[in-house]
Amino acid sequence: MFKKILVLISLALALSANSCGQKEAVAETTIKLSTMQCESCEATITKALQSVEGVSFVSVDAGKKEVKVKFDGSKTDLAKLETAITKAGYDANDKAKDEAAYTNLPDCCKIP
Repeated sequence: MFKKILVLISLALALSANSCGQKEAVAETTIKLSTMQCESCEATITKALQSVEGVSFVSVDAGKKEVKVKFDGSKTDLAKLETAITKAGYDANDKAKDEAAYTNLPDCCKIP
């Protein structure tokens, strides 16, 4: 009887620790931004990515024309990140920008 109680307590503690100790599935990626031009582009892309559920960090580098993103892989993925960028009017890796969104960007954000 004592062993059964001990086993049940151990099982309950293990289940409790597992549910309380769950961590995000943190992933990191770098996305190429070939059509990005300026600081205004940086702000637009940052805002677009921060609106994606699960994104925890965004660092856009205009000089390298890329963005580093940290995110919870259980909530989003690379395709959703690329889609957020293309819907904002920019190319993301090999995904083409949304033309309507690109048209609405300020002139400084458009390819000369």
